[in-house]
Amino acid sequence: MTAVSTKVPVSRTSGTGIPGGPVPVPRVVGNRRIRTGGIALATMLLALGAALSGIALVSVSKTSAYLSVKAPVAVGSQISAADLTSVQLAGGGGLTLIPATDINSVVGRHAAVSLVPGTLLSPAQLTDKTLVGAGQAQIGLGVGASNLPAAHLSPGDQILLVPLGAGAAKASPQSYSATVVDVSAAGSDGGLVMHVAVDADLAPTIVTLNASGGLGVVLKPGN
Repeated sequence: MTAVSTKVPVSRTSGTGIPGGPVPVPRVVGNRRIRTGGIALATMLLALGAALSGIALVSVSKTSAYLSVKAPVAVGSQISAADLTSVQLAGGGGLTLIPATDINSVVGRHAAVSLVPGTLLSPAQLTDKTLVGAGQAQIGLGVGASNLPAAHLSPGDQILLVPLGAGAAKASPQSYSATVVDVSAAGSDGGLVMHVAVDADLAPTIVTLNASGGLGVVLKPGN
């Protein structure tokens, strides 16, 4: 007996199940790479933002005590403890104010400007100069723009008052020394009202001369 070999054909099917087509290469889906550096940076920025927000909140909500004016104080007058009070202020760290704990360094000094009740006190409002000295009186004068020096007048400036117009002929002496105590803001015509300290004996004469013919203001050298 002779053995007969029979070959059974192998059927190849395509990916669609149709026999005889090419076999497709399997698709491999790669895992996404996690960028750990980017996540760390984002986390750091979030933490930094939270920290800055916290600092800002603490700064705004923190209150401190500062000195405030309780009673009116004229320019050149000495400041007493009764003229001051303390107020609580939130977020005042960026302001130039005087802490309430420094009240002893303020009492005894003089007001460089008129102090109005309810306003906060700053170092610029204080001076060690006694603008109205012993034997002097404080008077107010209205001065026209053409009779003022070009330089802005400030408390403490030393000036000469020169009689003008009808009062010039009979004035004796021809000029009067004075110290600027306070100066108002210039009006629409450029003139202003100023308060000056003059010799008490000459105060009535100077007021009369200013009313009759006006006064010219000369800023002394060195001011």
